[in-house]
Formats: sequence, structure tokens, C-alpha cells
Amino acid sequence: MSDLPSFASEFRRGALRFVPVAISVAAYGLVWGVLAGQKGLSLADVALMSGLVFAGASQFVALDMWQSGALPLVSIVVATLIVNLRLVLMSATMRPLVSHLPPWQALAAMFFVSDESWAMTMAARDRGGAGLAFFLGTGVLCWVSWLASTVIGRLVGSVIEDPTALGLDFA
Repeated sequence: MSDLPSFASEFRRGALRFVPVAISVAAYGLVWGVLAGQKGLSLADVALMSGLVFAGASQFVALDMWQSGALPLVSIVVATLIVNLRLVLMSATMRPLVSHLPPWQALAAMFFVSDESWAMTMAARDRGGAGLAFFLGTGVLCWVSWLASTVIGRLVGSVIEDPTALGLDFA
């Protein structure tokens, strides 16, 4: 019997360590969801953008540029690419964790790179105890927290007439 932890136990360890951070991610997600509703995004728009883009900083940038009617699509894409360039560098530092995987699986795993999951994984790795499963535990919980909170924020936002009255315009 091996002394190495199982994938499931390491995934769970990463997710459990991420819980306090997931709460703060959810707070920002709620705000983003409220503001997205104020910009006219539907519940489906919010769910698709948060689920597929999964990049809070760039989503706030895109939302700020969002206009009814003709969207400045090229400007939004360029701005979000610039904001997300740091994720390319973060993903490069995670190469040792995914080097044993086929390229498509490594790329799929890198979908879950966020500032928070990357920082927690690198800190745990430097202490000698984080691998791919730990990273995926943090990343999947981050994604679930972001997606769920933006959708909830959109639902709650539909009953808030003026988000500035609650101080939600800070974003």
C-alpha cells in the first residue's frame, strides 16, 4: 500500500483549504451578477459568461464596456485578452503539475487557473504538498463559487432597482 495520498483525498484537501477564499470569490460574484443584470444581461448570458469565461477581472472589464445595441466586441475581446495575459504566465508555472498529461487534458486543467487557485497551489507546492489534484480541488471550487454566485447575483439583482444605493457600484 502506498503512502501517497489518493487523487480524491488531495482534491478534497485543496477544496477544503479553498473554502474561505471561495466565500470572498462569491462576494464579488454576487456583485458582478447584480451589475450584469443592470446592464441588461439575461440569466442565461450571466451563466454562460461566468461558466465559459471564468475570469472575474476581465468579466468586470467587459461589463464596464457593455452597451445595449451594438457591442464594441473587438474592444471587449482585446481588453479582456490584455487583462488575462497574466493567466498565461501563471499556467506556464504549473507545467510540472500537468506534464504527465496528454496536451488536451493539460489545457483542460489550465481552464481552472485563477489568481486564487494558482496562489494557493504554488504556496502548498512550495511547502512540499500540492499536485494536480490539490490544484483541481481549489480551481473547481473557485469555478463553482464564481458561477453560482454570479447567477444568484443576477437573480437578486432583478429585484434591486438601484445598486448604487447599496454601494454595489464600486466594482
